[in-house]
This record gives sequence, structure tokens and C-alpha cells, in this order.
Amino acid sequence: MARKIVNLIISSFVGFFITDLQIAVAGAWVQEKDAGYQYIGVSYEDGDFGRGWRQDSYIEYGLKENWTVVGKLETVWRQHLNYNDRSSGKIGIRRPIWRRENWSIVGHSAFFVGEQLDDQSCGGFGGEIGGAIGYSGKFNGKPAYAFTNSAIGARQGCEHATTDFVVGIQPTKLWDIQVKAFAEKFPGREFVKMEIGASRKVQKSFVGVGIRKEISGAFEENSAFMSIWKKF
Repeated sequence: MARKIVNLIISSFVGFFITDLQIAVAGAWVQEKDAGYQYIGVSYEDGDFGRGWRQDSYIEYGLKENWTVVGKLETVWRQHLNYNDRSSGKIGIRRPIWRRENWSIVGHSAFFVGEQLDDQSCGGFGGEIGGAIGYSGKFNGKPAYAFTNSAIGARQGCEHATTDFVVGIQPTKLWDIQVKAFAEKFPGREFVKMEIGASRKVQKSFVGVGIRKEISGAFEENSAFMSIWKKF
């Protein structure tokens, strides 16, 4: 799993970092006071764990200078008798550790309620700690960004580790294209997934579509999703 993530990071970073432009995106940055970012997504999944729907709602809010509150709510509805519908919530805090020109490093911690969506044996309360590093700049003269985020935690004795890597570019003011690789490890299970999506600005929000696929080979899963997000 680690080798797959490293290869994805290396291939995505080649030729990426050019000039400078600050782009406020979710992940490795804190929001300004009273500003924020909001995302809502719905996906249809088909794979080894049956067919089903997943929704995730995410929000960031600049509580005060250098302190950003993060909240997330996820629900899965499975069309399969062997797997239950599950819901999970998270609330956390993010704070910058180091910033210089285009670079940002942050630390974060979070508290969980509900159930682990991708592992039937884990549920209840828990928490995690982690960090992220991000860079914003230009690619071929277009605004672009990249960040990686990692965390470790536990939920009622079930330990987990996660790693995300995201590259995005805005070819025009109306479009945002993003590629994401993310890995998670639970007791007895680990996976790596790849996602690509495109969003178009509609009034003050961006409306997008995309596809997601598990590439680790451990399980078969394919997804298609729709999303809407905005900064406020």
C-alpha cells in the first residue's frame, strides 16, 4: 500500500511546482476568520460489498486566526442484506505549524462519533491526530495546488491509518479539475482508491461529477459521484 501511494505522489509532482499563487483549498490550509469551505457529495458504489449509496457532508470554518474547525458527516446505505446502513460523524480542529510563501504545514486532531463506514467491526467513539503539507502555485500558467494528509487514530480499540494525496488545477475561472489518491488501513483490511473529478462554477458554487475506483487489488469497487462545493 505504501509503495503505491509513494509512486502516485512522485508521478503527480513531476513538473508541478512553478511560480507562486496562493489558493485557499481544503486540506493543508487554515481558513481566515469567519470564512469557510463547504462540500456535499453523493456517490453510487458497486463492488465486493454490494451496491449502495454514500453521502458525505464536509465543512471548514475559520473560528479565529490560525484556528479552523472541521466537521464531517457520512452515511452509507447498502443494497445488500449482509451489510448494514452506517453513519459516522467527525469534528476536529486544524492549526498551522509552518507557513512560507506557497507552502503550508498544519496539524490536526478530531473526535469521532457513530460507526466506521468501511469496517463492520468498528464503531462508537474515537479520535485521531495527523498532519498535512500543501503547496499552491501555477501549472502551465494556471492556478494549481497539491497536498498530502496523513492521520492515525482508533475507535473502540480498532486502530486505523489514512493517507490522502490531492492534485488540482483550475484551467479557467469556471472549472476545477482534481485527482485524488487515498489509502486506509484497518484491522485485517487495507485499500487504496483513486478518484478523478471535474467541477464547474454555477453562480457562487462549483457543481461536479467524477469516478472513483479501488486500485489496491484487495477488493473490487467502482463509484460515480456528484458534488457541490463553495467557499464562503
